[in-house]
Amino acid sequence: MKDERDIEKDLKYMELNQKDDNKQDRIKELTEITTSTLKKLNTDTFMDAKILHKKKRKGD
Repeated sequence: MKDERDIEKDLKYMELNQKDDNKQDRIKELTEITTSTLKKLNTDTFMDAKILHKKKRKGD
């Protein structure tokens, strides 16, 4: 049978694993937000460049 120290170690280990899982979830969430933001910025930049190119061609 497990003694008190073993149980405490198990609880501590479970707690650390839960914290690590929470960190991994947060990292995943932030990565998704960052990726989404970068895609939006890339699209906006592309559209701005396309508009500027059209304006430049009309001006010639």
